Amino acid sequence: MDVENFDPEDVISDNGNYFGMPFSPEESALVLISAPWDVTVSFGAGTSYAPDAIIDVSRQLDFFDPTAPESWRKGIATAPIDYSIQDVSHHLRPDAERVIANLEDGGSRIVDEYYARKLRKINDASADMNEKVLSQARHWLAQRKILALVGGDH
Repeated sequence: MDVENFDPEDVISDNGNYFGMPFSPEESALVLISAPWDVTVSFGAGTSYAPDAIIDVSRQLDFFDPTAPESWRKGIATAPIDYSIQDVSHHLRPDAERVIANLEDGGSRIVDEYYARKLRKINDASADMNEKVLSQARHWLAQRKILALVGGDH
């Protein structure tokens, strides 16, 4: 990417990176990891689309800081997004909605085997997602990067 011709105060092209920054994760101080997940949100789905939505709108941010006008040059990068996380999220969200509705209606996740089975599947997938994100984090931490997580589910 062309860092020398990048102007954070100009119109930023859509290059797929947060803030349109012209850095790879390898050359950046800060690496943003995306977690497109919304299986267990309690009030409406849609947060699995947050990383892409934030990338789209982040190009509109003004990076001028009068106390550190060139601080962006330290690098802010977007780690590759693992869209398999989002695929699993979309697959499991209907099951999670049924489990949540059952619990809100006074049901028991322990007594009803149907809901217990769904909950186990959701919990297992959530653990797998956590492991994928943790694996990415370990990779970048081993390279002495500062990390931030952009997502998705709380």
